[in-house]
Amino acid sequence: MTHLFAEPATRFFALYGNTDDIIVTPRLRALDLRQWLAEYCQSLGYRRVIFYSGDKQIHFIDKVSAYLAQPARKDQGEKAAPAGRRGFRVLEKHGVPPGYPRLGMGRRAKPEDLPAASDVSMDDVPMAIHGDDAQTGRRLDSYMRDAEIPTALIFQHAEEVTNSVDGIDQDARRFWNRHFDDWKRLSNNRNICICVFGREPDPDHFRPGVLRERFINRDGKWFTHNCFNIGAARQDEVGHWLDILRLKGDLAWMPEKIERAAQPLAQSLTPDGVNESLLTLYRLRDRLLKPGNAPPALDDPWAELRAMPALDRQVGEKLRKLVEDAKRQQKQEKRATSTPPPACMPLLVERLRPPRKPSGDNAPNLHLALLGSPGTGKTTLARLIGRIYKREGVLSSGHFIEASAKDLAAGYVGQTAIKTDELIQRARGGVLFIDEAYELAKKEGTFADECVAGLVAAMTRDGDFAI
Repeated sequence: MTHLFAEPATRFFALYGNTDDIIVTPRLRALDLRQWLAEYCQSLGYRRVIFYSGDKQIHFIDKVSAYLAQPARKDQGEKAAPAGRRGFRVLEKHGVPPGYPRLGMGRRAKPEDLPAASDVSMDDVPMAIHGDDAQTGRRLDSYMRDAEIPTALIFQHAEEVTNSVDGIDQDARRFWNRHFDDWKRLSNNRNICICVFGREPDPDHFRPGVLRERFINRDGKWFTHNCFNIGAARQDEVGHWLDILRLKGDLAWMPEKIERAAQPLAQSLTPDGVNESLLTLYRLRDRLLKPGNAPPALDDPWAELRAMPALDRQVGEKLRKLVEDAKRQQKQEKRATSTPPPACMPLLVERLRPPRKPSGDNAPNLHLALLGSPGTGKTTLARLIGRIYKREGVLSSGHFIEASAKDLAAGYVGQTAIKTDELIQRARGGVLFIDEAYELAKKEGTFADECVAGLVAAMTRDGDFAI
């Protein structure tokens, strides 16, 4: 898969992690995740993008989607009729809930009914539809069943409907689970349902239901084909963000300086500490605009390695050969990989691309075991390797996450796999350095075996990642 939501037959998708951050596109547009999702889904051909949240209920951020969610006009040449109570036209006298498909009384608006942009003003088309839970459920169900208009339904705060919080009563759980169960059986359209979580929910908090089956595997981990972790911004977005600040006059840096600074700044958004939070682009801006703050210097990591002759003699030549082999294998893999649709290219950013999954002989092995006594420079070398991988283009970020055996292994069944997977997700695009890894081997027969199994699976499955 080369881009998000490339397989609509999957039907259900999940986004979690750093969902509060902005997305900076190649055309220098800073969008929140909601705006980005709306435009991205439309670039994939979804004419109608609908948002749902508990406080705003059904709402839209573009007029086309709002128009296509309204009942069809009797006269296609007629302008939008005045909005009825609560922002939509009411047909309760017919005994039909507003927004529900009409049998023998008309139909929902189709794309060909769409008037010229000049004929639709913000006042003409209501941008939200309110109602009780039963009405809202029927409307959403009608949108998902509609085979005429490709639709993307986005749950902004998915915790409200995925049984992952304790505040949902039993009736609400059954209500949403019934609809999700109906939608998973649909086969006559390509409509999709996207669940956005404000944080990464603990898989153990998902109660039994359709979305647990769709998002969580038998080992208690997130599926990787339809669940995507949004990490920190990568070098491409950081560079675009710096360009925006420069053009606005907030940052007096020349383009050459921005190009040099983008990589180390992107790496700084992912702290080395296991329990530290990712930094957003807004926090990066505040830090850069602080008086007296200078961009980080970026020295040549190969030069730094050569400056340590003893270490360079031991590992330098082997490391150069490993990088050359990885680059050759990645070129072969790229030739066999399809490209995303051209319409979505202006919105694509590195951190919102599914991770590469090389297969067979084209999978580069970037994983290393560093052996040596304490104080011989293993941690220093591991940091250099991350920067070298990034400089040579074999890793997308090159950031460095340091952990120990106790950060990976837990004390009860199931928790070790979750902790290990969280660290792997955090290190994606960079290097996960496990200090004193031999401690895992010493704990044979304990939960450390579960940790080792998780690490081995990630090493063989993920291409943009090194241990």
